[in-house]
Amino acid sequence: MKQKFTSTINTLLFAMMLVPIVGMAQNKNVISTHRVFPKMDKVMEFEAGLAAHAQKYHTGDVSWRVSEIVSGPDAGGYHIMEGPTSWEGEDRRGDLGEAHMKDWYQNISMYLTDRQSKGYSVYIDTLSTIALTDYTDKFNIQHIYPKIGHSDNVVAILSKFKKAWVAGGFTVAVYAVSGSGPTQYAV
Repeated sequence: MKQKFTSTINTLLFAMMLVPIVGMAQNKNVISTHRVFPKMDKVMEFEAGLAAHAQKYHTGDVSWRVSEIVSGPDAGGYHIMEGPTSWEGEDRRGDLGEAHMKDWYQNISMYLTDRQSKGYSVYIDTLSTIALTDYTDKFNIQHIYPKIGHSDNVVAILSKFKKAWVAGGFTVAVYAVSGSGPTQYAV
């Protein structure tokens, strides 16, 4: 009897340990970003192809928000954000099918230069002053690259900044860039 009781307790403890993992896996707080750079003489064709493609293939969890990059080293490019979704949703996403990829290659990629970048970011609600789905037409992205071993210090500083942002009425979303190059935060 004692062995059966111990086995039941172990099973319950194991199940309880899985609850946070299951909960984290379901959070729709992941966005993917793709920066592309059209050929200078093909911007109009690129924009038309991109708009048609987004309307046809990018709704729901794979919906796009596209912004022109107007300053900084990537000026002239376009910042495409997809999501939010969960990591599980991102894993299941795939390439959205043959028709999707054919449309991308025939109506968009032919107008692009070879320069591009892709990445993933996780929204941090405890450091942000707005909800994940509070979108805007214009935004400024500040990239913060902590020194190795100092990510906790950056989070502590951003927590202090949040108080100032709230007091000043600033709308700020904070993301941890995940698995896309050096450790960084996008504010």
